[in-house]
Amino acid sequence: MTAQINAVEPADNIRLADVLANFNKHRKGSVGEESEGRGDTWAGVEYLKDKDHERVAERLLSRNWHTKKCASAMMNMARDVEHLLVLTLSWKERVELGRVLISSLTYSGLYYIERDPPDDINAYNLLYKTDQKVEERIEYPTGRTSPYPFPRWIRPYDVYGNQLLRPSHPCPPELEPDPYILPPSDDKKIPWIEAVHKLESVPYRINKELLEVALKLDEDESTRLYPFEWDEYEGRRKALDDQYIHDYIKDIIKEKT
Repeated sequence: MTAQINAVEPADNIRLADVLANFNKHRKGSVGEESEGRGDTWAGVEYLKDKDHERVAERLLSRNWHTKKCASAMMNMARDVEHLLVLTLSWKERVELGRVLISSLTYSGLYYIERDPPDDINAYNLLYKTDQKVEERIEYPTGRTSPYPFPRWIRPYDVYGNQLLRPSHPCPPELEPDPYILPPSDDKKIPWIEAVHKLESVPYRINKELLEVALKLDEDESTRLYPFEWDEYEGRRKALDDQYIHDYIKDIIKEKT
């Protein structure tokens, strides 16, 4: 499934690319002279060595990180860049890479980190876009609908960073799914992936005009498509509960498991 890449300001891209390419120098400048020599080179820097830093910067800036939680944002950044550079990282290595990426955004001055609320030590640390109001949040379009069929999956992610399988909360990072995709030359088929291909081979898009009508109707209880309270709910629920007992469904489930 494809996603739209948003336009990136050239100056911002160059600034962030410089930080990524010279991360250790920028980090030294940010920690101050009193901290000089106290820390080693961060492990995540190695994954960006001899890479196209402008391309990495463009990928990072194509997403809006404003008001995102730092912990989840850095992991999403790491996964995006891992896919972009065709790396294979463990979840610990993603943490190291994400640490470098989120720090680069702040060293560049494009974002800053602040606790919300500031006086609560248990509050989340959030990313804020510089020169943007804290309460303002711009949701970039995902571009995940298309009037044309989507291309077939050839790896667990596409060129834009979309994942074929996304872990559900609260799945620990080390248990995240990493499906194996057969190469196009292989005649064998994996049924569930073929099902995804069939679904995504049908072009679709949201009918925004019809959606606006549905939302307008939904505002009034007398015209909404589904009532706030379903009069038949209690009767149907009791009938299903009685059937569950009468047909020994519980025993059937035990036999099958």
